[in-house]
Amino acid sequence: MGGLISLGIIPVITALVVHAFVRDYWLGAALAAPIAATLAHVAAGLFLGQLPPIFLITFPFSYVGSWGIALAVGIPFRIRRRPEPPDHCQACGYNLTGNISGVCSECGARIAPAKNSHR
Repeated sequence: MGGLISLGIIPVITALVVHAFVRDYWLGAALAAPIAATLAHVAAGLFLGQLPPIFLITFPFSYVGSWGIALAVGIPFRIRRRPEPPDHCQACGYNLTGNISGVCSECGARIAPAKNSHR
């Protein structure tokens, strides 16, 4: 039972850490999966005192499972990092159509002038 828990917890923690530092969703999952699978097998080896004899058979399965967990854990990071449309405030998402002041009227953040604006 402890092995199953570690095989679930290690990929989740690894994916959280990797997605926190890697801004690209797919690259984060691609990095987190092999790291998590390797750490899970090392933890299993430490628990058993040696690597399991069927290591080469079980590693691909733990890699695929870690890949799925890394993709699922990365979804909130991907949603949070999605840029706002160009006519919205990048800080709060407020629609800035018609705003010429250079300051967001919702949050007060400075905004860059539009490239196609006529002055």
